[in-house]
Amino acid sequence: MIETKTVDGKDIGLLKIRRGSTKRTIRCSFKADGSISIGTPPYVSWEDITKWIEQNRQCLIKNKQKVGNKTTSNLPDVWAFEDRNYRIEFQDIDRPKINENANGIVLTLPTTATKQKVETIKADFLNSVVKIEAKRSLPKRLSYWSEKLQLPYRKCFIKNNKTNWGSCSSLGNINLNQHLMRLPSHLRDMVIIHELIHTIIPNHGKDFQTALLKIIPNIKHMEQELKQYHPHRW
Repeated sequence: MIETKTVDGKDIGLLKIRRGSTKRTIRCSFKADGSISIGTPPYVSWEDITKWIEQNRQCLIKNKQKVGNKTTSNLPDVWAFEDRNYRIEFQDIDRPKINENANGIVLTLPTTATKQKVETIKADFLNSVVKIEAKRSLPKRLSYWSEKLQLPYRKCFIKNNKTNWGSCSSLGNINLNQHLMRLPSHLRDMVIIHELIHTIIPNHGKDFQTALLKIIPNIKHMEQELKQYHPHRW
C-alpha cells in the first residue's frame, strides 16, 4: 500500500513523500517548482523518514539550490518558431490573460505576480506552445525524411521527455521530444534521422555509426553541438 504525505520542510521547502514505492532505498528528486519528491520502501517508518530528512538537510538544501539555478533562471520572455511568436508581457492587471492572433500568442501577466508564480506560469505557457508547434511540425518532418531515406516507421508520438530527444521502439514506433522545437533545424533533422536508422539497426554499434555517417558526414560535430542543449532546460 502506497502512502503519500506533503510536509513543510521549512528552509528546504515542500517535501512530497511517497512511502511504499518499489524503490529499495530512500531516493529524492528536485522539481522545477522548488519542491522535493522523496520515495521510500514500504518498510521505512515515518519516524525514520523524518530522521533521514534531518540528517540530510544541508545536502538537500545544497542540491535544491543547484537545480534551481539550472531550471528557473533561463525561461525566455519571447520564443519564436518560423513566422509565429510567443511572447510574455507584464501589465498592471489583476490576473493573467492570453491574446491570440495570426502571428502567435501573447501571455500577459500582472506586474504584482511573485517571481515563483511568474516562473511557474511561464514554464506552463512555454511548454504548451512548444507542444503545439511540435505536433504541427515534427510528424511532417519525420514523414519527409522517411520517404527520402526509404526508412518506413509505424507510428509517431510526440512526448515531453526529460532526458532524451527521441527514441525508436522495437515495433518501429518513433517517439520525438516536443522540445526538439527549441533546437536549430539541422539538429532536429539529425535526431529524426538517428531514430529512423534505428528502425533497421536497433543498436548504436558499428553498422549504425556507418549508416549515420553516410547520411550526415559531419555527424560528430553536430553531436557535440547538440550537447549544448537540454530537453528540459531552456
